[in-house]
Amino acid sequence: MKEDLRKLITTLTGMIGVSGYEWEVANYIAKELKPYADEIELRPNGNLIVTVKGEKAGPKVLYGAHMDEVGYVIKTIGEDGFLYFGKVGGSSENILPGRKVLIQTEKGLIPGVIGTRSTHMLTEDEAKKMQSVKTSYVDICAESKKQAMEWGVTTGCQMVIESPCTPLANPDYMTGKAADCRALCAILTDAVKRIDKSELCGTHYFVFTAMEEVTTAGIKAAVTYLSPDYCYIFDTVPCGDVPDIRPIDNPLKLGGDAALMLAQHNSRYTNYAIAHPKLLAAARQAAKENEIPVQEFAFVGAFYSNDGAGAINAGIGNAVLSIALTRRYSHSPTEVFCLNDCVAIEKLVLALAKKPVDVNMLAE
Repeated sequence: MKEDLRKLITTLTGMIGVSGYEWEVANYIAKELKPYADEIELRPNGNLIVTVKGEKAGPKVLYGAHMDEVGYVIKTIGEDGFLYFGKVGGSSENILPGRKVLIQTEKGLIPGVIGTRSTHMLTEDEAKKMQSVKTSYVDICAESKKQAMEWGVTTGCQMVIESPCTPLANPDYMTGKAADCRALCAILTDAVKRIDKSELCGTHYFVFTAMEEVTTAGIKAAVTYLSPDYCYIFDTVPCGDVPDIRPIDNPLKLGGDAALMLAQHNSRYTNYAIAHPKLLAAARQAAKENEIPVQEFAFVGAFYSNDGAGAINAGIGNAVLSIALTRRYSHSPTEVFCLNDCVAIEKLVLALAKKPVDVNMLAE
């Protein structure tokens, strides 16, 4: 399982799919899962829905992970051939100068570099100021706007920092771009391949969503369309096992555990979701029965929410549990995660798929 996940995560994170541009990722996953699915549908807004039907009657269950990544989009092309760009999603700005980038055009990929201010030309005060998106440009060594456009660059092209997924000294740890949330897309993809339909009750929708990083609304459309009985939402979450985060603010760690999100609250956008008690109990029981290590966290009062917050009040309202992969260096091109955590989450997915849950909370 671990090596299959390594290969799939490396492939998926290597694709370019900034929010709203998820089509390549969706088509790859659809092709991978065609032999295993009962139905596959790519919705007009970019959501990919992979349906797996159990051999026994039971609930309709949605498993969600988003395909999009934070990144950038080309806004204008200067007459001198330099490119100017805007930010999509919460991508970090303090890592821009001197980075290699890839620009996706209809003619293929164009490599470039984000210009960095020469230290030889800066005053002391200028050197202390962070280079922002607004003060940055991309150099593709085009001689003019005309040449850049001849190469295929246009306004609206998506752009990402070039950062392929690679192992660290301990190969169980990987780093690269778009682990948020392609690692979870890989986990759900691999899980579908391993599911035994004879052990399933009901209909299971594996939904690979669009535009989570900018709206969390892609999942809302899928929930309204499918009307599931309950939802498991999968995403990454920052962990606190680094020197610049206090454990009392974030106790999550890398290394072998799935993270059950008891609560999430994005204080900037008032997104909020609580783990449904019956789904949480089911996850705890499944983890115990299958010896799957888990950790738990109520992530409130911070800048964090995922499709769980989008799903909970979508359609007629939903029971939701978010299950997360811990990772370091959020929304950077060098997110770090552990393959053992990925294995733990996939084992939990497979265990929960065999465990129908009655989410009715009405007291008798």
